[in-house]
Amino acid sequence: MADTTILDELIVGRVEPRIYAFTTNTIPNYLKVGDTYRPIKVRLDEWREHYPHLKHEYDESAKVADDVFFRDYSVHAFLEETQHCERLTKGIFPGIYFSNEFFKGATKKNVVEAINDIQQDFDAKGQRYQFYRVEDGLPSEQKFASTGMWKLRPNQAETVRKFKSAIAKGRKNLLMYAVMRFGKSFTSMCCAKEMNDGKGAKLVLVLSAKADVKNEWRRTVESAENFRNDYEFLASKDFVRNPKVLDVILKEQHKKAVVFVTLQDLQTLTIKKKYKHLFKQKFDLLLVDETHYGARAGKYGEILRNTKNYVPDKASKKDGEDKDSAAEMNDAVKAFKVKVTIHLSGTPYRILMGSEFEKEDIIAFCQFTDIVKEQKAWDEKHRQEILDEERKAWENPYYGFPEMVRFAFHPNESTRKRLDSLRKGGVTYAFSALFEPVSVKPLENNDHKKFKYEQEILDLFQVIDGSKKDENLLGFLDYDKIKDGKMCHHIVCVLPYCASCDALELLLKRKRSVFKNLAEYKVLNISGHEMPREYADVEGVRKAIDDCEKKGQKTLTLTVNRMLTGSTVPQWDTMLYFKDTASPQEYDQAIFRLQNQFVQELKSEGADGKPSDVIKFNKKPQTLLVDFDPARLFRMQEEKSKIYNVNEDKAGNSKLEERIREELTVSPVICMNAGKIRRVEAAEIMEEISNYSRNRGVADEASKIDVDVTAATKSEAIQQAILKENPLGDKKGFVLDPSKGEGDDLEVPEVLEKAADNNDPTGESSAETSKDQEELRRIANQFRAYCARILFFAFLTKSKVQSLEDIIACMDAGENVRIAANLRISKKVLKAIQKYFNRFILSAWDYKIANLNKLSRDESLDPLQRATTANSKFDRLGESEIVTPGKIADDMVALLPEKELKRIAADGEKILDISGKTGEFAIALYKRYQKIDPKIDVSDLILTIPTSSHAYEFTRKVYEALGLNINNIAEQFTAYDLIAVKNKNGEIDYERIKNLLTQKKPFNKITMNDKVTSKGKHMKIAAVIGNPPYQKEVATKKSETNGQVPRVNVFHLFQNAADEITTTFTSLIYPGGRWMLQSGKGLKEFGYAQINDPILDRIDFYPKASDGFDAVEIGDGLSVVYKNVKKTNSGFTYCYHGAGDPITCHLDNPGDAIISLNPSDEVIMKKVSKFCAAKGFPYMHDRILPRTLFGVESDFVEMNPSKVKELTEGMDIAETEIKLFTNDRAGKGGRAKWYVAKRSVLNVKPEYQKCIDDWKVVVSSANAGGKMRDWQLAIFDPNSAFGRSRVALATFKSEAEAKNFYKYCNTYFVRFLFLKTEDALTSLGKKVPDFGDYSNANAILDFTKDIDEQLYRLVGLDASEIAHVENTIKEVDKSRSDGNEE
Repeated sequence: MADTTILDELIVGRVEPRIYAFTTNTIPNYLKVGDTYRPIKVRLDEWREHYPHLKHEYDESAKVADDVFFRDYSVHAFLEETQHCERLTKGIFPGIYFSNEFFKGATKKNVVEAINDIQQDFDAKGQRYQFYRVEDGLPSEQKFASTGMWKLRPNQAETVRKFKSAIAKGRKNLLMYAVMRFGKSFTSMCCAKEMNDGKGAKLVLVLSAKADVKNEWRRTVESAENFRNDYEFLASKDFVRNPKVLDVILKEQHKKAVVFVTLQDLQTLTIKKKYKHLFKQKFDLLLVDETHYGARAGKYGEILRNTKNYVPDKASKKDGEDKDSAAEMNDAVKAFKVKVTIHLSGTPYRILMGSEFEKEDIIAFCQFTDIVKEQKAWDEKHRQEILDEERKAWENPYYGFPEMVRFAFHPNESTRKRLDSLRKGGVTYAFSALFEPVSVKPLENNDHKKFKYEQEILDLFQVIDGSKKDENLLGFLDYDKIKDGKMCHHIVCVLPYCASCDALELLLKRKRSVFKNLAEYKVLNISGHEMPREYADVEGVRKAIDDCEKKGQKTLTLTVNRMLTGSTVPQWDTMLYFKDTASPQEYDQAIFRLQNQFVQELKSEGADGKPSDVIKFNKKPQTLLVDFDPARLFRMQEEKSKIYNVNEDKAGNSKLEERIREELTVSPVICMNAGKIRRVEAAEIMEEISNYSRNRGVADEASKIDVDVTAATKSEAIQQAILKENPLGDKKGFVLDPSKGEGDDLEVPEVLEKAADNNDPTGESSAETSKDQEELRRIANQFRAYCARILFFAFLTKSKVQSLEDIIACMDAGENVRIAANLRISKKVLKAIQKYFNRFILSAWDYKIANLNKLSRDESLDPLQRATTANSKFDRLGESEIVTPGKIADDMVALLPEKELKRIAADGEKILDISGKTGEFAIALYKRYQKIDPKIDVSDLILTIPTSSHAYEFTRKVYEALGLNINNIAEQFTAYDLIAVKNKNGEIDYERIKNLLTQKKPFNKITMNDKVTSKGKHMKIAAVIGNPPYQKEVATKKSETNGQVPRVNVFHLFQNAADEITTTFTSLIYPGGRWMLQSGKGLKEFGYAQINDPILDRIDFYPKASDGFDAVEIGDGLSVVYKNVKKTNSGFTYCYHGAGDPITCHLDNPGDAIISLNPSDEVIMKKVSKFCAAKGFPYMHDRILPRTLFGVESDFVEMNPSKVKELTEGMDIAETEIKLFTNDRAGKGGRAKWYVAKRSVLNVKPEYQKCIDDWKVVVSSANAGGKMRDWQLAIFDPNSAFGRSRVALATFKSEAEAKNFYKYCNTYFVRFLFLKTEDALTSLGKKVPDFGDYSNANAILDFTKDIDEQLYRLVGLDASEIAHVENTIKEVDKSRSDGNEE
């Protein structure tokens, strides 16, 4: 059992009224007897201020029945009247604090006797003592007094003062950021009374997304003397009864009005008609309650939807009731005529990230810590009065406001392993995947009621329950202090899918017998597809929990979103958070559901049967939030603290730790590791966030940051810089488009103009169409790309910087000039960003700047750690600048023999990274030499040619960390410049490249224009290693390429250069495996030469690039090719890194033959080859028709709109017309459709004219082999043609032949053979036998029977080979159904 000492001190539990007694030497021979409704320790600590050495003698519950209590008065009466104990009077102990609750000679035994007597009197229904009863057992929410003038508390008064100041300055759109229990409705009405020179707003409109809050507004208006005589409260029912009720109030009664309207009201036709005249009224004040629900709701769902492996949960309307339409709220706000608007919100995080509100518009900024401060300040102010019983503790306006204790627990072992496995498999939102049912949709077979990973979830809940143990997770439901304190009585469990609720409900029911504690809970499934009818409305759920509370029945509520925004369930005291969320707003909205007060009134009866006295019992002094993702909890805490600090202080980030420390005092966080429970400190959260940042690349950091897109409309400098950027994550990476020169007039997109007009910094509510949204995302990512440059600067500079302002100040100093130039950032742009960006967004940038800069200057790390940290910051830069993972770089360097490495160092030779990005190979080489002999000096051994100016800076940072010679980094040219070195014939001059690189000149001074010869002394480059650029764009006219930018392979040119430069070894990375198949543009001759090169020593092939290179998607994988000039044996080692363990084998150089990329296929392919040779069958590749068969280019429809019309059902086609299947436009955005056009538009060669009237079997030209996506095999009938989006495998005169051929191509076996070559048309079908005759009369296949069985028999496959074929295709199909297909 874990040591729970820390929890024992922290956990209070549900505190029932108790009698306590203590003695003190200050007042000898007396016993103090009192009662308390708070924890005994709290009460005794208050008394210790007067009696520091008091001794706690006794305490006991003041309960005589489940709902009946007594006061200390009854005990006092027994001590005086029965035991004749004399009560202390003033003056006996002069100078000592006086209390009349001390009794002379009284003992603990006397108190016990008193309590027993009180119990007996109650049981006998006597009248000697006064008893307090709970009238209905229902919770009583603590409110202000129901009559009289309500007094503004200090924070409310300050809000009203700021409101007056704001409207005096002409501000009309204001924000009141205040958490629950602040009193937003009362404060808002006080603001209303200050309008019109203190005469008050005549007409106030309250617009809410939630109907639940109506009674709170009504109570405020009608109960407080501040408003009740001046204002009438009106809601939908009032208008339904009398549509002219507002005229009666305003014109006949001459009173003011508060009109409460919900979105549902405005959407309900009957009510909307009654409200019709409201739209003509001019409201003095509009109060938008919980404004974050509506127009400003963050689009965090998009983050989830765009994440790999995310499965959308199309929730039923039952669960969606709390999710309101942003557009509808926005429209509603705009529909009314108003003078001033106040937006009310307790979680306005996304709002604050916008620029809608300037600082003077924010009239309140109150978080939970502020409420707790006020709560404690009131207690402190009235401490003496409470001790003297002149005031009651429950008179505190915040009485019953619970303390939230947060458990940041890692899941149990089996669950952790499953989560790790999911994450390694590329699942970003692993918790949602863990709790994913077999089906998220309701199915008849009940798959929606079964978890995919049921055992892990059962294990997790058993540990929570205490029926199983785990050293990293406390079984808190079995923890005595929680059980005895009646905590965790009403738990709400937040799950990712509606079907998850169904599955968990069934699991807990089926496995009820294995639980010690959970078996006691009644499960309320309020979000599932199987949700009971009685939970269909919110009141039904509340009633169910009320009924359970009366009976002492514990509850476990299962939800996804329902009742987590705006709804109040006072009994909820614990939340288990199992859902992934990227939204601080969503997270806080959910956890704040726990913070509603749960206060119960206890009343005693007087002689007349009416209540003579009332006490209030806090039934929920503490709540528990249990988050099973500690890192997420820490990040959310950091985000909340940052937002607060930005508002309070310009240099808020510098005081972040102080703010977090303050919040941890108010709401402690407990964690558990290796059986040890401890309280989390602010420094740990800061360190955890730093570690989180440490393990993320700068581009990844930038991708998550908010940007103020409207800044581009306010500054031409920002426009010019941002709109030239490639979007972050774009294939082009950080290389700026050279076609966009400094003098270009870049037009600001219309969506930005809309955002600026709407004062909408993120543009989210201004992007009205999908096209707008797409454009907005692109622009936001262009901003993020520029942000990444700034963050790179923060990491690269040696100056201490903590903000954008610091970067601006140091840019002109020393080497910062070079760094800024190479990163392409300018002071002019940075100053404009500082001036025009929203301050909350800018603060988030500053925070990342400070973190990265601090990390880069961490002197506690050794050289290798500093270099590795630096390398981790420079993640994927673009398609042509793929950073090699450390493991791959290590493996490539490990191929270099130790003996040769020692010789290279001893002889002063060099090792060249031919295309450096982030110094990854320098690190790998440094590590290898350290392992061989740390004494070997490698400082001058490694040369690097960067791929770009920013890659130079990244590499230099690593060199500096490792103590390498920075003059060995090429500074005057890049890797791309190498392959631009040409001879007189326009061919790459490899010999000149060698002479340039090996000349006796500092490497950083070499240029591609140097005059060199092969004569004289040259340094020796013994090994060339690297991950060269794979492709580059070719500048050409758009009209020649259908609007698409053509790209050509270049990686092979670097291999050719490396072969010329090296004296001994090369180890380079190539894209894919098509070069081995002698396929791809310009790769046939290269592939043949390389695969047959006698010095080829080893090939490692990764069919899925992401298996070796995280987050890298290259369709046909990656190859690592190692060549050794000193090699003497024949053939080469081949290692296939597919599913499962790598397969390693020795292959002979194949000559003209084509090798199988997967060695497991080799036996099968040899059988196919033997079969074709024996039968004389050719391969299908020779039959496939050209892609330009009908001469229709991808931009045909765009360029000739008048020549086509879209085909519709039943359309007549003239004899002179044909059906044409082609793209509606060129480029990636194009979609293939059927059109009708004249035959004359086709440009068909004579030998292919007949194809128009033939039956055609076609596939997608982009995915012809079906390797990555569906190949879209289809039959096109006669009188049809198609554009470049399709390619014909074959044509036939009869439909029967076409159908038979279609069946043949759709078999497991033939699909398998198509996969054995690349999707590229140059190799398509090279392994697929072509039987020639596909008529029913052919002598080979019977097309009415199972074709696969016949093919397996013809080729001679055994059972294991058949299984391999079919499993391969099933895996391909599964990967598409899992969502990998685009």
